[in-house]
Amino acid sequence: MMKSSAGPLRSNRVATAVLCLLTTAMMILSAAPYAAADTESGRSRPVIFTTEGEINRAIRRVAERQEPFYGSWLKTKAVADAALTKTYVPDQNYHHERYFGTARPQAQDARSLALAARITGDDRYAEKAREILRLWAKDAIDGEYPGWGSPHQMGLVIGRVIPIFADAYAMLWDELPAQERSLMEQWFRKMAEATMISRNIFRYETHTCDYGVCRYRGEPGTYLGGNYFSNHLSAHNLGMLAIGAMFRDGRMIQEQLDSPKNDRDLRELINGAIVMPDDLGGGVADGDLYKGDPTYTAGAPLPEPGEIWDRSRTTQGHGLHYTFLHLQLLMLQADIAKNNGSRDWFAYVGPRGENLELPFKIYDDFLMTADPGVRTGYYVASTIEYNLVTLYELAHREYRKNRDARKVLESFDRARFIGDHQTFGWTLPLTDGLDDLALAEHLYPASGKSSWTFDTDGDFEAVTVRKAPATVAGGSLNLTVNQDDPGVVTPDLLGLPTDDYGKVEVRMRNQTADTQLVVYFSTDEDPVIDGAKRAAITVTANDAEFKTYLIDLSQNPEWTGRIRQLRVDPVQGTSTGTVAIDSIRVVS
Repeated sequence: MMKSSAGPLRSNRVATAVLCLLTTAMMILSAAPYAAADTESGRSRPVIFTTEGEINRAIRRVAERQEPFYGSWLKTKAVADAALTKTYVPDQNYHHERYFGTARPQAQDARSLALAARITGDDRYAEKAREILRLWAKDAIDGEYPGWGSPHQMGLVIGRVIPIFADAYAMLWDELPAQERSLMEQWFRKMAEATMISRNIFRYETHTCDYGVCRYRGEPGTYLGGNYFSNHLSAHNLGMLAIGAMFRDGRMIQEQLDSPKNDRDLRELINGAIVMPDDLGGGVADGDLYKGDPTYTAGAPLPEPGEIWDRSRTTQGHGLHYTFLHLQLLMLQADIAKNNGSRDWFAYVGPRGENLELPFKIYDDFLMTADPGVRTGYYVASTIEYNLVTLYELAHREYRKNRDARKVLESFDRARFIGDHQTFGWTLPLTDGLDDLALAEHLYPASGKSSWTFDTDGDFEAVTVRKAPATVAGGSLNLTVNQDDPGVVTPDLLGLPTDDYGKVEVRMRNQTADTQLVVYFSTDEDPVIDGAKRAAITVTANDAEFKTYLIDLSQNPEWTGRIRQLRVDPVQGTSTGTVAIDSIRVVS
């Protein structure tokens, strides 16, 4: 039996446990009604995300080789086939991020295997999925709560992982013996307990502890100092809702959707997490933007109708990441509710006009342009992640007249561009996609942009700078080098044909002692920037003048097809100083 990972010091765990005594007591009282859920074998199987109708439609699509759904199936099958030969090691890690890093991909493998089993009838897929589920269930039951080193964060990762495991379990439920179902139920019940601890810390506690280091966060009832509608709260609700659906416990389901017992049920989350222009008031009251939102503190633009509360993370470069994540958590809750006979939360409209369709009318522009500075410019410092593209399948399914959702899905290859690394893998087009859309002609909408000249003060031209403070002023991009490996990353989705481009020209002034410039690239076929796709040249150190450097990438065997993105590391950061980049150009 797999053993849970040990934490650093037992004393740290004791300190954390003392902090959560009140919370644990509340959790026990809150979770008790769920323990007696009716799970009689004579009832129909539980449904989380994947319905019988969707499975039957997927079987037909695969048999008919209908695109783009057949392409989605081939990707899913490849994941399932690879999973058949893997050895899985569960880990209820003391560190919440390490737990998530292990659990999420294994949960996705279990789900891909379960779907492959249902589509093909091949018992090998089902047995491997069940093996993964049993391993995780036994390890969890015998160990501590995953992520216990940071109790207020463990519900975030559990709430994002357990629904994936639960969907795999639900698809295989009819074939499982009673003993195996009981094992799964013990596991899910324990995860509900852990989630309630995190939920109640946000509700009632004044401090949080991360791996033994505790700090004051705010008075009780302030959601740890103003985190009124953080993505954490949606993750808690999603996890509890998935567990309720797994138990087919109507009372537990309703409590997550619309209940006076839960002040962060789905109704309240939609009302608060989807922000409107009048959600302003200093960030100190329920419903406002976060108190540290740049709109308050730095005069940044007001929110557009339908932005997500977590937008404030743009100051850390993660505004779009967390808005995309939170939107997905909200949509998944609405999907589970729909599959379990609740009201249509996709159609719900809040008191100030909040609804789940609004965000899809805003965030498509970021996906289509690969420019975080579009619209109001609020997210200019954020990195764009394309995981949201697959979520537009759900948006189009629910909002068929939404032209923005249609535009996104008709502009990206739905089966090949990107999988959903948060939840669904490659499966969402196959199970939930509609067939009323034109097929994209290319993998993605290429910008064709090949030069960045930094002529306008403050305009980064959609590049992002990693590991170095930077400004655009005086006709150049100016980096202050104070750590290893600073880099300038171009926008994604360039789509530059390697037949037409072979070199990168960088004009810069290097006022550090470093002497190596490296250019990395990614391609349509291999979209990850890594050490295999690079070229380097020597540059002048401690230079008083701008010089032009030409880096030949055409000699790299990976320079084929279309170039999707570049990263220019002007120096390696082994010494401090400044670098001014006048221009970056991709040339023939």
